[in-house]
Amino acid sequence: MSSRFAVAAGLLAATTLPAHADVFGQVEFASDRVERGVSQSDHRASLSVGLGYIHPSGVKVSLAATTVSDTQFEGSSGYKLTPELAWDGEPAPDWHAGVALRGQIFPGAKGTWYGDLPPRTQARVQTPQSTNYGTAEFALSLGWKWATFSWTRSLTDYLGASALETEGVGAAQRQTLLESTGTQYVGLDLAWPATERLTIGAGIGRLHVPNFDSLGYTDWRIGATLEYVGLRWGLQASGTNASADTYRDARRSDGKSNASTTYSATVGWHF
Repeated sequence: MSSRFAVAAGLLAATTLPAHADVFGQVEFASDRVERGVSQSDHRASLSVGLGYIHPSGVKVSLAATTVSDTQFEGSSGYKLTPELAWDGEPAPDWHAGVALRGQIFPGAKGTWYGDLPPRTQARVQTPQSTNYGTAEFALSLGWKWATFSWTRSLTDYLGASALETEGVGAAQRQTLLESTGTQYVGLDLAWPATERLTIGAGIGRLHVPNFDSLGYTDWRIGATLEYVGLRWGLQASGTNASADTYRDARRSDGKSNASTTYSATVGWHF
């Protein structure tokens, strides 16, 4: 068994333990793992397994393991870990709010940004720097009924976006390390309960990456989830206006961009 599925299987085994009222988790299969409009699984199928605990105060801690592309995140074992410490509450009737500290960890990964980092001007050259792709984020959310606004800021470089910029020639040459710490994402999501089992969802978001304007984009999503026979079934269409070259994995043979319009399906057990 490969290491990516060994980790997923280990968490799956944990979820078979008797469920406590304060324990939650999921086992979910997706035809494509899309995060903020960009595929992290190279447009391939992905398995995610997670387990968490929520305190009566609303504080919760969780950990998920998700299979991702081992070429897109060069040198990785083919999965990522997503730890999260968060609080969710209802400050007033019909209102809900949240705060979270979360991370994305890619065990074994070591490489450069998988897409294209074009020079900001013809006189400057950007050389992608090797990274482990690990990202830590702080997030806030505020919602009313079925609408939720969220704001997220990275506390580290964003998914490996780091480069050495060279400017000038000869004795006048200088180099500057460009980092993407402080990357921000703002989003608005709608989740309308059409029936007791069917939820219609839509959302839009904007990503801004400091020092790397070419990595920023607006993304959209629309879909539906249905609770049926104890499982949650989902369909989603998503896309971005991101530069295809910027999010094209140079290590892929077909040259397809990971930020292209995507149609994905999910099925999972959530408890």
